[in-house]
Amino acid sequence: MALALVACKKEDEKPMSKTELLTAKNWRLTADKRTSNGQTTTVDVYPSLPDCAKDDYYKYSTNNKAELNAGAFKCSSSQAQSYVINWNFSSDETKLVTSDPSAGWSVNSEILELTASTLRLKNNQSGGGTQELTFTAF
Repeated sequence: MALALVACKKEDEKPMSKTELLTAKNWRLTADKRTSNGQTTTVDVYPSLPDCAKDDYYKYSTNNKAELNAGAFKCSSSQAQSYVINWNFSSDETKLVTSDPSAGWSVNSEILELTASTLRLKNNQSGGGTQELTFTAF
């Protein structure tokens, strides 16, 4: 009987890699906290975002592409439903780099937290402020 229990015991599950965590689900913004240069007060601007922006989400793929989807409610009728950008990790997977070379931009975000349900990123703003973005998986 004891042998049967040992044989049925689940093998220890290997923790998911950061790539597996990031690409497993869609990610929707749920907080956008900003601190201005020289200020100690942090303001969450997420509540003031229009509803059409709150349903947007990212879908990261293992081919280092990410789709930004406008969700069910687009902010303008001319807005594309989705937009594809590049992504990768840098600095031993402590930074998430997103970019669109054709548009000429790149963002290098510090990863504060990446779990199966939460992605928190920190960006340094021009002028010295910071932005902390929290995304929730769904």
